[in-house]
Amino acid sequence: MSTYFFASSTYHRGQLAAQRSDMTVSVLCRARIAEAKCVLDVGCGAGQTLRVVEGLNPTASLIGVDPDEEACRAGQGENGRIFFIQAEGEHLPIADGSVDFAICRVALNYMHQATALHELARVLAPGGKLVLSFISFGYTLRQALHPARGGVGQALGNFKDLLAGIALQVLGSQGRRPAFWGRSVPYTSCDWLRRRLRKDACEIAWLGCEGYYLGCATIWWAIISRTK
Repeated sequence: MSTYFFASSTYHRGQLAAQRSDMTVSVLCRARIAEAKCVLDVGCGAGQTLRVVEGLNPTASLIGVDPDEEACRAGQGENGRIFFIQAEGEHLPIADGSVDFAICRVALNYMHQATALHELARVLAPGGKLVLSFISFGYTLRQALHPARGGVGQALGNFKDLLAGIALQVLGSQGRRPAFWGRSVPYTSCDWLRRRLRKDACEIAWLGCEGYYLGCATIWWAIISRTK
């Protein structure tokens, strides 16, 4: 398995609280999560988003995929209804067309994006939906100009993420872990996403922005449909 920098348990607990106030619930409802029969969350952490889904759909099968063994184990201990699988989003151990609803909440940017999107499309049934949130240019620019944590190393890493994002959007090129550029977090543009999705018979049905920095979108939310 590739090298990752996993989030702490404190982060996962905080994200469960954050989803009560951000766009998670409203977008899931817009995508008709209540009608889903099988919900897959890729990059699920400890299952915090799927715990929100439980309150919106008490009958659907819930599957969480994350490469962090500790997070999966912690999530399974907190909620026995969710079935956790330790795996990478780029290599989903899920059958073709087997889920009708998938979620990937601010996790795509930490994966090889084209590969992960292909895998998400592969496991979606025709007519299935994907709720995706992703880091956009404004977020990465803000991090580069105003690092959340101090230190030269962090600042340089943030600029590296910005350059990696530009390379992905302009050249369609993204490094793979554990190479130097593969350990970056490139941002995603809506135009690049549309082009990538068309290759896998998917299209964006709805887009919403969670915030802006200097007039540039920070986090986008998308409802994506598998057309065939």
